[in-house]
Amino acid sequence: MQVTKEMPQTMRQWMDTAQKRFNEIEGKARDRLAGTYQKMVQAETVKKVEQQVQHLRQLLENNIDTRLTPIRKKVEKFSSEMGSKAFATVGVATKADIKSVTRKINKLRDEIRKLTGRSRSRRRPAQKA
Repeated sequence: MQVTKEMPQTMRQWMDTAQKRFNEIEGKARDRLAGTYQKMVQAETVKKVEQQVQHLRQLLENNIDTRLTPIRKKVEKFSSEMGSKAFATVGVATKADIKSVTRKINKLRDEIRKLTGRSRSRRRPAQKA
């Protein structure tokens, strides 16, 4: 609230005193909060929790890499095989060839989803030719 000249002198003094007390209390609260935060950060339990979180994060990253490496190799092998077949046929493919390739790609996609824990509900609808 802003102190104006229209207020009686005693009211202005009361408001000034209240504002000073409020500022003093606010300063003490900030000091205590900063001290409490520093103590919390330096506590052994908090440090242990941070170490456990880091450890779990590393395990998760290593686990994902371990699971995806075989699939990555399958995809690379499949793409090189399909590339050589495409060059051999010089761009001519039957409907059966396209369906076969599509089935193989879908199988690989399903394996990836199983390992990463994703559901099939995110699959895009098939486009009509």
